[in-house]
Parts: sequence; C-alpha cells; structure tokens
Amino acid sequence: MTYYEPFMNFEPVAKKCYIMENKDGSKFTKVTIQAPTGEKYVGQSFIKAEDTDYYRPLTGYKIAENRAYINYLKVRIKELRYHKNILFGILRKEDQKSSSVYSNREQRDMAHKVIELSKEIKDIKKKILDRYKLIDSIIDERWKVIDKIEARAEKNQKRQELVDAIRAGQNS
Repeated sequence: MTYYEPFMNFEPVAKKCYIMENKDGSKFTKVTIQAPTGEKYVGQSFIKAEDTDYYRPLTGYKIAENRAYINYLKVRIKELRYHKNILFGILRKEDQKSSSVYSNREQRDMAHKVIELSKEIKDIKKKILDRYKLIDSIIDERWKVIDKIEARAEKNQKRQELVDAIRAGQNS
C-alpha cells in the first residue's frame, strides 16, 4: 500500500470540499486547498455513472486534493519560468553590451540564479509526475479492494450454496 503524504503547510479550505451529482448519475468531488501564501487552488475528481457503485468519498477526496496540489505546482512553474526568463534576458543583453551596468560578480550571481531556477523547475516537474503516479496508485488500490470484496462475496456464496445443498440432502 502506498503511503499517503499529507501536504505540509497546506490546509483544506473550510466548507470548500463537496460532492456533487451530475444529471447523468456521475459524481464529482471538488476540493479547495490554501497555500501558505494565501492562494487557493481547486482540484476535482470524477466518477462515471456506471462506476458509482464503487464510489467512496475518501478516494475522491484524495484524488481531488492531489489535483489541487498539482494545479498549485503548475502555477509555481509558471512563476519560476517567468523569473528565469527575465534574468536570462538581462544576462543576454549584458553580453551584447561593451560596457556593463552589472559587475562580473553580479552577472555570475544571476547566472547561478538561472541555474538554480532551472533545477527547481525540474524538481517541481518531478513532483507533478509523482503526484500523478500517486493518483494512479490510489485508484489501483481502490480497485484491488473492490476485487477482494467481490472475490470474498463469491467465495461465501459458493460456500452457502454447498451448505444449503448439504442441508437439503439431510432433510430428505
């Protein structure tokens, strides 16, 4: 079983998690989380009408919560790319000029910052991929539980049929 890691410094927004049902019988869960900086991010999980017998609110909640976190990470990547492009643009302009406004040390620090931003973007992309894998594992584990329950019910049904057959033979 995959260990579910709660989001550090994130908290669900009060009364911003709900389960709705569509006209076709399908359901969706919507979760809003709040980042430490105050921004709110929304995630949703859907279940088709034919699968509503297997629906569990906690599974839908965990999937929606992870999708909200993924939305946060995607926004964070955009912000980092913006800062990286600005610094990269400044460095490119400084390379073209014969007299520089920035000292060599400042240019070197900006170049290091660009590298750090690139590494952070790469790390966030890995986190997004890990979250998608976690969502897949949540779904897989849910289906494994459903399969176990159905197998146990089938086994109990066969056992009950055997017991009923034995009892019917004893009564005749």
